[in-house]
Amino acid sequence: MGKKKIPWNKGLTKDTDEGVARQSETLKKRYENGYITWNKGLKGVTVNLKKGKTKETDETLALISNTLKDRYRNGLTPWNKGLKGAQVSWNKGLTKDTNDSVAKVSIALKGIPKSEEHKRKVSVALTGREGYKLTPEQRIRRVMLFEGKTGSFTGHKHTPEAKIKISEVHKGKSRSSKDKQKIANTKKRQWEDREFALMMIKSFKLLPNKKENMLDDLLIEMFPNEFKYVGDGQFIIAGKCPDFININGKKQVIELYGDYWHRDDDPQERIDLFAGYGYKTLIIWEHELKDIDTLKDRLLEFVR
Repeated sequence: MGKKKIPWNKGLTKDTDEGVARQSETLKKRYENGYITWNKGLKGVTVNLKKGKTKETDETLALISNTLKDRYRNGLTPWNKGLKGAQVSWNKGLTKDTNDSVAKVSIALKGIPKSEEHKRKVSVALTGREGYKLTPEQRIRRVMLFEGKTGSFTGHKHTPEAKIKISEVHKGKSRSSKDKQKIANTKKRQWEDREFALMMIKSFKLLPNKKENMLDDLLIEMFPNEFKYVGDGQFIIAGKCPDFININGKKQVIELYGDYWHRDDDPQERIDLFAGYGYKTLIIWEHELKDIDTLKDRLLEFVR
């Protein structure tokens, strides 16, 4: 059973709380300007807006609806008509750290689960809102934040207590297959953006590893000034960063696959992907570096 909700202003007065005082002044101004409450003259009418009630199924809501229709037909004007931004939320600009009322509301709502319908409505309300979806520039800026170039969280470290709390929150939670696929599709779209992919790869500050240096030396020996190492993000094809490319006009790519890191990869997928952009691709596995003579034969056949 959920916690009982506590009104945000319970026990507060305009003399003891800024929020209540602000609301009191706002209401005074409304009534001075001729504002009429919806239930004026309807003695004993109260509203309980529970889920599922409509004016077609509830007598009280039907009475409210018809009364308001009659009053608007007879010239009643809403107090805020034409006054854009006149209705200001009582808690605008306030936080639980700076205002007691907001803090009480936060405590009262803590632990109350949100229904799926409520989550859906929030999602619909936010969809399309400016700033809700990151632009390519915002995504790049986020990468820069983690690269340590800008941002207020640069160098920030969680305390041991915070780490424990974060761990407890995520314990036992797992994403559904649908969510995993959604995340994968989103990441795929992001990496197809050349600027985003380039910025991400550069933020990793990649350098040629030992095996890549061995292959680079072999390529320089066999094909001087033909191939260049670009595995540090200098060159992107369809969101992928090849290891070596031909720099003399031939659309040739050489990829070095680590036996461990690429053990579950299908080389043909990379070959087909780059072929769609006109590139011929040679996949070399890490263990092939142990047999240089055989590897040289493969390279000669590929470059020919």
